[in-house]
Amino acid sequence: NMSRVNFSAGGDIATWSGADSSNVILDEDDSDQVIGLSRTFRRRLYAFKGPNLGSVWEITGTSPSTYDRSKIIEGAPCIAHNSIVTTPNDIYWMSSSGFHSMLTTEKYGDTEELYISRPIDSIFRDLNFGQVDQVSGAWHPKFNYVAWAVPESGQTTNTVVFVYFYLTKQWAVWRFTAFNPAILGTARNPLTTARETRL
Repeated sequence: NMSRVNFSAGGDIATWSGADSSNVILDEDDSDQVIGLSRTFRRRLYAFKGPNLGSVWEITGTSPSTYDRSKIIEGAPCIAHNSIVTTPNDIYWMSSSGFHSMLTTEKYGDTEELYISRPIDSIFRDLNFGQVDQVSGAWHPKFNYVAWAVPESGQTTNTVVFVYFYLTKQWAVWRFTAFNPAILGTARNPLTTARETRL
């Protein structure tokens, strides 16, 4: 079932049977499939569906008997699991139309999707959409940005990095010579005294 999310037993990711392992089904009649999951975000988990209409599902609860699911966003179908980037204050993902941000407003308890990539629309439309599912995203905690490596038109590997500075809501586009950023990630550098985080 492409709309089912299975979860393993508590404390043992290799055990898929028993009282504390089960699954949740997210609208199996919507012609979409589960593309990916966020990291835990404010004690909730978010499942992203696509590639057709698309939806985002919030999964809440503290045990299999209390798990609940609800569709909170419709549209903006997620293009790949590795496009989902979870930060302490937001979740970002990529669809075939651009990049999106999920803003959670605690005051009202609601969640909305925000399209953030309008400033880079013309560059985004020039991607190789036949290979764009190999996108790779990452969050840099020190410099307050999220970034995605994607393939440009005519390319079969990731050749450009879109960088979104979420505090100033500005974009940068990084291109490299003789280097294809296949996968993005951040790690602390053990070779420096400060051990700063690097992309």
